[in-house]
Amino acid sequence: MLVTPHHSIGDLVLGMHEEDVTAILGQPQERDEEIDPDDNVSIHYTYPQQNLQLTFWGDCDFKLGSITCADPAATLDGKAIVGISESDLTSQHPSFALEDSIDDDDSDDEAGWQNYEDLERELNAWLAEGKVQNISIGPAWQDDEETPIWPTT
Repeated sequence: MLVTPHHSIGDLVLGMHEEDVTAILGQPQERDEEIDPDDNVSIHYTYPQQNLQLTFWGDCDFKLGSITCADPAATLDGKAIVGISESDLTSQHPSFALEDSIDDDDSDDEAGWQNYEDLERELNAWLAEGKVQNISIGPAWQDDEETPIWPTT
């Protein structure tokens, strides 16, 4: 499964609508809505069999704004990404830098996780137990940092 920054993971392209995704993957096992503090709605699709979580952004006409992949077959720049160690992440993908660590004494489910980011390419690699658990991609942004630049297939 090829990870292409600012564009796609496999056949899923950022900017797709829900009906485009379900035409490819079928109905998700889970579909949840979330409302953030600014009253923006997001819809999350979960496909456990495909190791995918997708987020559609309500403030962008419910376009696919984020793809998270936990498939060990995922590759970035021709190299494995999911399942590799922290040291392999930083040596094989040097554009990633540690952004956040969630302490083990935090009470949420993400305690012990680390988030490595590649800000230029809008990538996040989440690590737990010293290994990359998943990779997330998002679109590029216009200079105002509020307007996504959607891929043109």
